[in-house]
Amino acid sequence: MYGFLHSALVAWVRQRSDAEALMAKLLEALEDHSEGRIDDFFAYYPDTMTFLFLGTLSKLTGVKPDDLKFEAGVLSVNTFVETGYLPMLKALGPDLFTVIDNLDSMHDNFLAAFPKMRTPSVRPERESEDSFLVHYFSQREGLAPFMMGALKGLAALLFDLDVDITHRSKKGMKGATHDVFRVFLDDVECMHREEDLTAYYMQTSMSKDMIHQLFPWHIEVDANMTVQSIGTHISKRLKENPIGKKLAQLIKISRPVDATIEYHDLKTRTGVPVMMSINKSCLIKDGEMAYLPEANACPFSRQAVELLNAGAVDAQEKSMLSGHTGMQLNSRTMSARSSVQVEPQGVEAVTIQEDDGASKVEVDLRKLPTQKAPSRGRSRANTANSRVGELPSITAISCASSVTSGSRMSVRKAAEQIILHGELILNAENGNLFFAASPAISDMAAMQANGMSLDELPIHSHGREMLFSAMFQSISAATTADFEKKVQHLDETMQQVNQRKLQIDTLLHSILPRDVAESLAVGMTPKADSFDSVTVLFSSITGFANISSDVPPTEVMEMLNDLFVKFDRLCDVHDVYKVETIRDSYMVAAGCPEVTSDHALKIANFALEMVPLAATVISPLDGDPIRIKVGIHSGPLMAGVVGKSRPRYCLFGDTVNVASQIENTGVTNTVQGTFRFVRCLPEDFVGRILPRGFVSINGKGSIKTFFIVGDDPDMRQAVVNELSKTATIKEPHQSSQNYAQLPPSLAKMPQDTLAIHGL
Repeated sequence: MYGFLHSALVAWVRQRSDAEALMAKLLEALEDHSEGRIDDFFAYYPDTMTFLFLGTLSKLTGVKPDDLKFEAGVLSVNTFVETGYLPMLKALGPDLFTVIDNLDSMHDNFLAAFPKMRTPSVRPERESEDSFLVHYFSQREGLAPFMMGALKGLAALLFDLDVDITHRSKKGMKGATHDVFRVFLDDVECMHREEDLTAYYMQTSMSKDMIHQLFPWHIEVDANMTVQSIGTHISKRLKENPIGKKLAQLIKISRPVDATIEYHDLKTRTGVPVMMSINKSCLIKDGEMAYLPEANACPFSRQAVELLNAGAVDAQEKSMLSGHTGMQLNSRTMSARSSVQVEPQGVEAVTIQEDDGASKVEVDLRKLPTQKAPSRGRSRANTANSRVGELPSITAISCASSVTSGSRMSVRKAAEQIILHGELILNAENGNLFFAASPAISDMAAMQANGMSLDELPIHSHGREMLFSAMFQSISAATTADFEKKVQHLDETMQQVNQRKLQIDTLLHSILPRDVAESLAVGMTPKADSFDSVTVLFSSITGFANISSDVPPTEVMEMLNDLFVKFDRLCDVHDVYKVETIRDSYMVAAGCPEVTSDHALKIANFALEMVPLAATVISPLDGDPIRIKVGIHSGPLMAGVVGKSRPRYCLFGDTVNVASQIENTGVTNTVQGTFRFVRCLPEDFVGRILPRGFVSINGKGSIKTFFIVGDDPDMRQAVVNELSKTATIKEPHQSSQNYAQLPPSLAKMPQDTLAIHGL
């Protein structure tokens, strides 16, 4: 079915407080079963998809499927209004009963925009002053609650009525379901009744010819359901004369759905839309001849048939016929040409055909009763002369007029199916039922497929205007559906673009600081900034030179990638900024580009987790865990973007140089930091700070360094081994930096450092 129910269900979801979360769950559950949007008003969805949608939503919300259908029915009226159908709804009638009575006409109109729609049928029935019944017929099972909700929503929208609608009964019928609703009204005025104006009708009479001109698609039956009259446009498409035959032999009724071809039933269907279809077995096929009423038969073709069938034409008579009519006769055809030839023996058919061959009148003589030529004492020649003399002169009768007359005639194209839409009118004088109708066609293709032309639609019926309106509506609906698809495709494309943009932004922000990346994105190059206090960390892999020289490059790259990916994740955990990687060196900073007071603490915690994390990566050289050394220093620096086509965010200053040399002089599996770094740590730092002594720094002389020790046993053992050595410089000699005093806890470190700190 089309997306009426789908769009209404989504509207119901969106008005809930948990709409966003519920919609996400619903889309996830239906992801593998739907292509594109699940609430496209103009899209056609398989019934399996619709009921899966209902079942999934019922499970997610705990609301029964029938209750969901009812609520969706109420909201569906709003979706029709949003789609532009409000003027049509308002035009259905002045009261609720009339509106419901005209719903079938609106459903028929929908077929132009929704050609796959299996339209339901709704018929109201008056019950009392304040209530009426609604008979609902549908080819789909289980949609009665949806229609009940739609009727309730329709009453509220058009008449501001809060009607009470209940399900009264359910009946089974062939090919459809029949549900009966009862509608209670508080406002009796909404049960509008037409005033009887019969006394004011003008008296008029109408000839049969005028009836055929006004209603060329009509059918009239008597109380015995015998066909009494039939329109000319129908008759010329029939194999046989239907007059006097039962209506059931000629037509089938498709609407109202519960209507039967019985007089007492159809008598009650006056004033409501009725749809009938001519039985295909009654229609001519390509190459067959159509029946025409005898009153319209061409006099020439009738008398010529009599002559030929009676065998009353000899060679001389052929010549006389030729001279009189300008027709050519042979055993098969009678054509509109200059000479006439008639074979007296074995005559089977007569055809009158225009020179262009566009149309013809043909009579199959084999199917006509054999007549004995009357003699009355006259010779065959006299008989022929007499009969030919009686033939009307057709000098002024064009072939075109002959084409539209005669007892049998071929039409432009045999009709595949003739569906008539109209109403039944009861003739009070004789009790006959008159079906005033027009073809139910929605586009030119359907009209041409059934051998019809525009001039066969009565002007007074507005059939031509309705045809163009339906075509315009169909084109508009197709355009709207195409527009919806393009919008949906655009939405999907925008989502993909946004996802790509998010990926690019994420990648860019991992390379450059966020504010720097945003400035570059808008074409601005941010100026270099100075920072008073930043902590910088360097790390390197012990023995990397041997690894890179003895191991294939691909394995070295895999090892570095594995290690640095883990470090990258650790940066996110501790909110530190990864500056760059050079070979096996990994550089991190905190306090830059975002200024923060706890930059030293962040780097310390990062470093303490960094050493044991590196050991989870295996060296491709010997299969042992990777071992690193870490150096940290804090101080002022400058930072800014360098480059345009491939910009990089670089740090400059003595702080970077010192941090790099602290890492170079570090010890494997340890974290070494300077006094400036230690001084920036908070007093409640949980790690252990142990003085290593003095190390020599190029251009700086001797700098006192410290080990930052965590709980990792390998780190503790490495510190123990290093502090056990005596090669450490004990006193500085003309240090280039004027450091402040150590914290009291570290100012006078005992000689037996290992014992004091339990290492």
